[in-house]
Amino acid sequence: MPKRISPKLISISFGVLILTVFLGFYIFAWTEPSQAPPGNNILAPLNVGPEGQAKEGGLILNTGGAATGLIIDQGNVGIGIMNPTAKLHIASSDSMISPFQITSSGSIFLSGWNYRREITISNAGSEITENHQVLVILNDTPALITSGKMKSNCEDIRFTNFNRTLLDYWIESGCNTPVTKIWVKIPSIPSGSSIFYIYYNNPSALSESDGDSTFEFFDDFTGTVIDTNKWIEIDPDNSISQNNNLILNDVSNSWTKVLISQQTFDRSNDKKIYVNLTIPTDTSGNNHFMVGWELDQISNPSYDQMVHGFYWDNYLLSTYEKGSHTGPNTQSYSANTDYEMKIELKSTGAKYYIKGGIYNSWTLVKETSTYSDSLMRIAFTQYSHQANIHHIFIQKYSSLELTTSVGEEEINTEGITITRLYIQPETGNIGIGTESPAQKLDVIGSINATQLCIDGDCKNTWSSVQDENYFGDGSDGDITVSGTLTLTRDMYYNNLTVPAGRVIKTNGFQIFVKGTLQNSGRIENVGNPGSGRTGGSGAKGVTVGIGSVGGTGANIGPTCFGGSGSNHSASGGEKGGIGGPGNGGSSISQIKSFTALHLTRLNSGGGGRGGNAGYTGNCLAPAGKGGGGGGGGGTIVIFTNTFINPGTIIVQGGNGGNASCHSNSYGSTWGNGGGGGGGGFIAIGTTGTPTIGTINVSGGTGGNACGSGSGGSTYEGGNGNYVIFYF
Repeated sequence: MPKRISPKLISISFGVLILTVFLGFYIFAWTEPSQAPPGNNILAPLNVGPEGQAKEGGLILNTGGAATGLIIDQGNVGIGIMNPTAKLHIASSDSMISPFQITSSGSIFLSGWNYRREITISNAGSEITENHQVLVILNDTPALITSGKMKSNCEDIRFTNFNRTLLDYWIESGCNTPVTKIWVKIPSIPSGSSIFYIYYNNPSALSESDGDSTFEFFDDFTGTVIDTNKWIEIDPDNSISQNNNLILNDVSNSWTKVLISQQTFDRSNDKKIYVNLTIPTDTSGNNHFMVGWELDQISNPSYDQMVHGFYWDNYLLSTYEKGSHTGPNTQSYSANTDYEMKIELKSTGAKYYIKGGIYNSWTLVKETSTYSDSLMRIAFTQYSHQANIHHIFIQKYSSLELTTSVGEEEINTEGITITRLYIQPETGNIGIGTESPAQKLDVIGSINATQLCIDGDCKNTWSSVQDENYFGDGSDGDITVSGTLTLTRDMYYNNLTVPAGRVIKTNGFQIFVKGTLQNSGRIENVGNPGSGRTGGSGAKGVTVGIGSVGGTGANIGPTCFGGSGSNHSASGGEKGGIGGPGNGGSSISQIKSFTALHLTRLNSGGGGRGGNAGYTGNCLAPAGKGGGGGGGGGTIVIFTNTFINPGTIIVQGGNGGNASCHSNSYGSTWGNGGGGGGGGFIAIGTTGTPTIGTINVSGGTGGNACGSGSGGSTYEGGNGNYVIFYF
């Protein structure tokens, strides 16, 4: 009888089979694939499915240095929190660890250079959108070379813009001298201030100084062969040559020689031609030579083709235009002396500048408005002359001269970790460039913002304040004071000038100047002196505080009642405000901002104390009188955009009055001098760094005593205070 398999065994075997199939399925599902997953998905063991995954250990990405390390296309990212509610949500339970910090260890320097300086361009005109050449002057290349920071021939100098893009440059002259002149070509220059950088200290660097790349046209005549790509030479007498200078040496006495540029230039582009040359000693005594802008022609060498040119004429320098002398000879020139010439084209005519010899700086010697030829060339033409031309170049025109200033030296921080952004864990203060922020926002470096608000006071032109709320609308115009001007209201000048010997009495009113206040004279609001026993009146105050009146001096007369009396002691005078410090001084602590200064009605100086008086003898002695106190100094408030004050601004207290004494056969009297008034208060709001001059807030002096009295020095007015707010 055949054996039968137990149903129980069959069931067990079937179960094992099913379990094996499922286990095999799961093993297959998590087995690392033999090839990369499609669609740029992540390699195993990360799953590409829609379900979230958890990993107990850390996760390190992009060890291969791919351009993109991590992209999160959608959803919020949480650090320290399972349910982030922001695109980046950082939660920390440790108050000793910053929740957010950004550091960098790279360098912001041009690679290979160890030092740099920031150069600021100041452009008072409109934006320049095309390549423009600016002059940079370095005063310390000798010190840099001596210290080993710069190569001896300056060939390791480089210039870049803010993002380290190299800029073309040309070293004109003066390496290893206190005046190193370098021209740099800047692609665009905004109105106002902008920056670029100079780098130095790279031992392996070779010179990249290149005038041809820097200027629209350039030649420094290096070598011994005239560059025919730049010049057309018409020289039948072979009097034009080159040997690291352009050499003109002719005695033929004819205008048949010319060196004229291959390139033409359009007047509409507004250009300046610069020439640097030396005139050797000439023994022939017949020097005639021109350089400048020539008509667009190349076949007729003659001085009457020169549209705008400098003319050397037998040691006299003048200007010529199309064969006509445009003015008297400006000045005799010196042989073997370097001269720099500049001819600046206008829409019609030109401006002629010279530097050298008796001209220590660029000097405008002639301006014309005659010719407007649009297309021209550069030319040297001679009749009989000797000259050595060192270089010539064309600079782009700007309506106002651009100026540059060189900042402090910076050291390459390559390899140093710098904190860029830091949140302080204890306070929540944010630091940019610092790990120790002392305020809610603490920034090491400059801030560039379209608007800045402080306690609700918002400005979008903070660095150049012209707000009428501060300086007024200028509706009272431009005023130059003659004689003495006494104000009758608050004044709103456009510009205000107080010449030497002239006076403004503010009379208790404020002064607002939209432009410039130049005071070479005196602006005052002073206390009046005591007169006899009458106290002086205080300085006036209408829209500012008034000075206190001085106290009245005592008046002691006979006090006999039915007969002679005995000696009488002193009696106190009537007191005004004590001549102590001007009360305005206390306002300094109240003023927290320029706005608060504008709104505060400031106090003025206190009045001086009246003097005591008495008599010695019997009651029939004559009266004694104490001096009256001086009046308190006033307050002066001035708001001006520009403040130039070589003169005096004064709120001095009035002097105390003198005591008065008499005597007769019954006795004598005595009196104390009055106390001086207290000094007042001066408040000035302005921009920049003003010229301060003399600020007088002193108290008045005490009056003189008489008899056995004492002077008013005991009650001399104390000094007031002043405050100047700068933007």
